[in-house]
Amino acid sequence: MKQLTLKTDIINELKNHDFTTYEHSVRVARLLYRFGETLALTENRLNELFKLGLYHDIGKLRIDPQILNKKEKLTEREYIQLQKHTIYGEEILRQQGYSKRFLQDIRSHHENFDGSGYPDGLSSNEISLYALMLRIVDSYDAMVNVRSYKKVSSNLHAISELHSLKGRWYHPQLVEIFSETIIKESINK
Repeated sequence: MKQLTLKTDIINELKNHDFTTYEHSVRVARLLYRFGETLALTENRLNELFKLGLYHDIGKLRIDPQILNKKEKLTEREYIQLQKHTIYGEEILRQQGYSKRFLQDIRSHHENFDGSGYPDGLSSNEISLYALMLRIVDSYDAMVNVRSYKKVSSNLHAISELHSLKGRWYHPQLVEIFSETIIKESINK
């Protein structure tokens, strides 16, 4: 893969590499920002969350688009390759000079509350607040939007799925807060 030198080039590169991942990243950035607003975070922290959402899947630049958009179930080898996107993202952004904390959040966004996630098997208090938030928002957006390998879920079904996995994959209190945020937004539309 060629060396990326400008931060804005990374997002353009993702857009050109896999438009679906790019669109997902933009939606996640916006949702993560709104989630942070619900938690009354400062503007600086909200901007950090937005950037985290935007760059969270940047490691998919190193994953073949045929794997990213495969309609059939991934082979074990393809799934292992896909899981590496968190590590690749950390590597790509380290070259761009991002902070150690930001890099850890990128790396940890598929860690599960009970320690069953990847790449490091972290659990509960070993995972930062931002990564815990991102885990929820990333999953929610994947459920309610078109993906090559699955059907779209309704907002309520996605919220129900998050609740069914709280305490296992997701931080229980954060699921509650995120659910309230989504329900309020749905009512206000």
